[in-house]
Amino acid sequence: MSSSTRDRGAAAVEFALIAPILMMMVLGIVEFGSLYKTNITMTNAAMTAARSFAAGDSSTSVAARTSTATTVARSASERPSATVAISCTTGACASGDNVTVTVTYREPLLTGLFGANRVLSGKGTARCG
Repeated sequence: MSSSTRDRGAAAVEFALIAPILMMMVLGIVEFGSLYKTNITMTNAAMTAARSFAAGDSSTSVAARTSTATTVARSASERPSATVAISCTTGACASGDNVTVTVTYREPLLTGLFGANRVLSGKGTARCG
């Protein structure tokens, strides 16, 4: 058996040892990128919903503004089952108060190698009035 044949065999064994680690790294990068994108989307949806709630007409009831902000958050996040929590300093969002919107979603992972899903959330704050 020649020396080059043995070297090719050694290279194949080395690649077989390194390939699973390399694949895990690539899949981890893909998962992280997907989760990061979703997290940015959740934060953007929360900020949009907070602006929507804060910019609402003061004659509109808090329940109506909450409903509108929830719809806006779910639409902006592109996740209709996202949980939306809205809190205002005084409860009525009087002029000068801050409203905080938190959008939470359980995101399923693409590969399932790192668990089934992760809980992601975004938070946005706006000044009422």
